[in-house]
Amino acid sequence: MTDERQIELDDEVRQGDVAPDAATESEATPAAVSAQEPDTSFPDPRPDAPEPIDKTFISSTTKLPPDERPNLSEEPFEVPERRPMPMWALGVIVAAAAAIIVAVAIAFLVPPTLALDRVLMDFDATELESLELTNSVYASNDGYRLVGRQASGVYDDGTNRKVAHIEVAYSNRSFSVVVGIDLSYTLVDRQWVPGDYRITSIDATPTAPVDRDLALADVEKVLTKVAPVRGMRLGDIYGGGTYEVIDNELGSNERGDAICTTTFAIHSTHDLSQYDGQVEAVFQFFPGAASSDAGTWGLVSATATEDSWKPSLAQVEGTWVGTLRSTANTALLVDTGLCKAGETREVVLDVHGYDADTGRISLDVSFVAHNHAGIPEDGASTEGDVIVTLEDQVATLDPETLEGGWQPSESGGEQGSFSLAFVNHDGVWELQVTSGEAGSDGVLALGMTQFVDTYVLERG
Repeated sequence: MTDERQIELDDEVRQGDVAPDAATESEATPAAVSAQEPDTSFPDPRPDAPEPIDKTFISSTTKLPPDERPNLSEEPFEVPERRPMPMWALGVIVAAAAAIIVAVAIAFLVPPTLALDRVLMDFDATELESLELTNSVYASNDGYRLVGRQASGVYDDGTNRKVAHIEVAYSNRSFSVVVGIDLSYTLVDRQWVPGDYRITSIDATPTAPVDRDLALADVEKVLTKVAPVRGMRLGDIYGGGTYEVIDNELGSNERGDAICTTTFAIHSTHDLSQYDGQVEAVFQFFPGAASSDAGTWGLVSATATEDSWKPSLAQVEGTWVGTLRSTANTALLVDTGLCKAGETREVVLDVHGYDADTGRISLDVSFVAHNHAGIPEDGASTEGDVIVTLEDQVATLDPETLEGGWQPSESGGEQGSFSLAFVNHDGVWELQVTSGEAGSDGVLALGMTQFVDTYVLERG
């Protein structure tokens, strides 16, 4: 074999085109053997060194018999390719870790929430039922009962402090009231602990008209609210009279304000005159200007019917008491003194019946009669003054004026002479008693004196 052929064969062997065994079989020459790589390994000097590894080259084209494959599967297998983790998966892992860190931080650093349901449980709304939530005239201000409540929000009030706002509704027989409450909280050991509360607002809405009794108790103020007519004031006519609420209605005006229209029947008697009429009063509810003021009813106007100003003749039945207003005598020249016995004895008049159509009156009457002659000077009483009592007297009066007089049949007896007359003095009923010695009635005889006592009658 030439050198060139040996070189080509060696190149084929190195390139794997020809197997080493085939080359050996074709030409087993010393040159081929000498071409093998010399063993350059050195023995390990350590006494316990492992056996050296056999580094004999095995071609990839050479297969070992099955029984010579140590601890390998019967079938060949492929190791899966190891791919790098996608970026999105890495982002998910990072986000999850960050969320866990934030959650832990919140749990330890951020205060717990304060739920609205918890606020409603913490505040005892029935505590305010005993308070007078309103302070209104003409209305009821007590007897409130809880009807509803709601918590509208929770707000920070500094470090570790919160304020919860609550609205609580109450009602009584006059108003529906909504009370605004601020309830304070303090964070203690990561728990919200309720503290004091503060009333921030009270809003009242009328649900009923003004109280009849309270309005009636202030009716004379209502009378002064009516404008005068022809110089007369309604309060002067009906002061001290009798009053009654005959209508009472809740409503609203054109601006939407709550109003109440209350109608009073009014009656007053002035001696012989009586007045009957009606007054319509308007009350308006004025909301409070401050947080602690729920508002109040106020009287804004009052008007009277036209007939309220017109008097009518009073009923005269009943008992009347007369007080001496004046005394006089008919003495001309001598014995001109006045006898004032009537000052110590009132007239008592009891009217049993009166017919307004005919003017017929029936009555009992008691008075002082002067059964004596004239006296030289004024005196409280003198001999001959007597108490006269007449029963079942009948007289006829003018139905329009209640004026008229009569001579009792008892006159001229041992109690002296006397006559009686009713006088209407500007609406004031008066009784005039004329008396003197027996025989002095009628045309005065020379030297006889008559005494005229005038009594103002008032209902007893």
